[in-house]
Amino acid sequence: MAANFTGKGHTVVVVDSGAGTYYHESNLIYDHDFADGDDDGRDPRIFSHGAQVADVVTDTAVDARIIHLKVFEDFASGGKLADVEAALQWVIANANAYDVAAVNLSIGYGDVNQPTQTQLSDELSAIKAAGIVTVVSSGNDGRENTADGINVLAANDDVIAVGALDRAETARAAWSQHGDLLDVYAPGEDVMVDMPWFYSGERAVSGTSFAAPKVASAVAIVQEAAISEYGQALSPSQFEYLLSVSAHDAVEGAPVVDIDGMVESLQDGYAFIVRLRRPAGRAPIGRAGRRSPHRRGRWPDRKRRWRDSPRRFAASGARRPANPWPHRDGRNQPCPSR
Repeated sequence: MAANFTGKGHTVVVVDSGAGTYYHESNLIYDHDFADGDDDGRDPRIFSHGAQVADVVTDTAVDARIIHLKVFEDFASGGKLADVEAALQWVIANANAYDVAAVNLSIGYGDVNQPTQTQLSDELSAIKAAGIVTVVSSGNDGRENTADGINVLAANDDVIAVGALDRAETARAAWSQHGDLLDVYAPGEDVMVDMPWFYSGERAVSGTSFAAPKVASAVAIVQEAAISEYGQALSPSQFEYLLSVSAHDAVEGAPVVDIDGMVESLQDGYAFIVRLRRPAGRAPIGRAGRRSPHRRGRWPDRKRRWRDSPRRFAASGARRPANPWPHRDGRNQPCPSR
């Protein structure tokens, strides 16, 4: 069970608004400000977006270490892709020194329904090649759009695009962007996070920004479990495969993250490790444009992939709500997803 693993020995990099000036982040090991080009990666806002994202990670993976890479100027509502690119280049250069397992991008802009290249694509490809999983929030403009689509940064083939579940965790949150490019759902409505140190208790936050770090925490926990059970970490492709086939529920054809299920599958010797030793050039599961591990030689839709998976969707009883939505943002700059 996941309770036996806490993400110990693994680091999650949060590329966002920075560390919380008014938060007790005991898992923080490094921060840097790429927007201002200095070593003070703190966010001066009382309710720091970056600190709240990191809190979601450590609420589940309690021993995972956190690195904050600040890519927004103080109090800014938008940022520059060049600063995000510089932060990702830092990850590539320093991944081994800090045992980086995952990068969390709860930022983005736009609404697309096709795999999309940006100036970050080379860095995202290099990060995946280094064995690091990148998770990106799908965006929160689902109500404003009438066709499927997700945040541009989430539409890269080398990342895991994460949408948000509603409060009951049985359906998509109405504002969450979605579509064929979406890889997984995670809780994202009324997520509880710590308050700044001079308040007491917690507060509820909502957004795909807070669904993505749930998957980032899964990376830290599952990698710890994989090393414990098999003596080696999973590749990003293996992680994504396990994410899909070990889930017990699905929403609109996409799996719902199930950390206990992932760890249980590893401990049961899920044979997926052997199955993934496929010929070079054969992609793992996926979104549109990727081959399915269950239907080799075809390009199935997500519902077919779920039907053929070991944990069949038909047996899960999961609801498939109606399908009206995606995302856009008039500013062609990355901004916090919520």
